[in-house]
Amino acid sequence: MGWLLETQSLLHDRKLPFASLRTLYLDALAPATQQLSWVRECLRRLHGSRDVLVYSFTNLFTYFNDYLMCKSTGANIGRFKQPKLQQFLLYVLSAVECFEVSMEMMAQQRLSEVGKWMTVMFISVLKTVIRCYMLLVLKTGMCTNPPVPFLNRAHLFGANGPKQSTQAWQGQRSGRIFRSVHSDMSVPYNQLLLGDGEAGGVAKPTKLSYHQLITECLHCSRPLIHLVAMVMFGQKSWKPWLISLAIDIFSLQSFHRVNKLTSSERSEVMRRRLLLLLYLLRSPFYDSFTRDKLLGFLKNVLSKIPIINMVTDMLLSYIPIWQDTYSYCWMS
Repeated sequence: MGWLLETQSLLHDRKLPFASLRTLYLDALAPATQQLSWVRECLRRLHGSRDVLVYSFTNLFTYFNDYLMCKSTGANIGRFKQPKLQQFLLYVLSAVECFEVSMEMMAQQRLSEVGKWMTVMFISVLKTVIRCYMLLVLKTGMCTNPPVPFLNRAHLFGANGPKQSTQAWQGQRSGRIFRSVHSDMSVPYNQLLLGDGEAGGVAKPTKLSYHQLITECLHCSRPLIHLVAMVMFGQKSWKPWLISLAIDIFSLQSFHRVNKLTSSERSEVMRRRLLLLLYLLRSPFYDSFTRDKLLGFLKNVLSKIPIINMVTDMLLSYIPIWQDTYSYCWMS
């Protein structure tokens, strides 16, 4: 807590300029927020699922913190080069995803089971409308998750401020761009600062074909389609599970042989492939096949290993909560 004592002593100095306060914020308070993710997870584990609200506000505070850091340092952040409407919708999506689990749990506690499903339906409709609007009207390309990634401070900020591109560097006073001696001469001059992640611009999204556009719309609508199928066929029916799985596989198949994807789009395709494993933990497949084998493995094998048995107990208590929470299980 040395940074807190330093902050208190500096605040008593009336001659401290605003720029120094801003630097103090970036050097002291910003790194401390990274530890909040670990703290809130511990709190949630210790005090139960109701304290998941701590997780929501921590993520929201981290987004606000990222915004202040980028604006204060004047870093060339690619996300701020997007159209204003697109930025707004991405942050709305991020805020909804921060609070969707909290809203579902609070609705279940305050409004019973009916209120829970009405809240889940509202969240699903809102997310589907925003994503499809961005996809069809704003032409934003493949929908990535999270909508607004957290700022990569290790990549963006070095000891002396924002990192420069490996292709070029930009003068702090003049703002002029100079080509590096190690730069690729085939890179156009106006694109020298692009391609280094968040330290540069945003890579232009891959233009989707008509077939890919349809499959991507289906993928964005998958939680809503699954909810409607549950209403039609019942929660214990296999049809919603099969429909959701078919949509995910159909969506992945459309990007299977596409080579010209950006780095974020390739990461999103890999994430969607890994998320197919979650169908092993989703009902009714979990109730019929996975549950007995998984619980038997956790109780009979991992629980006998020292230290690991602490994680095993936590998993055994967490799996029922994850199964009962729709936003955890099906919104990803």
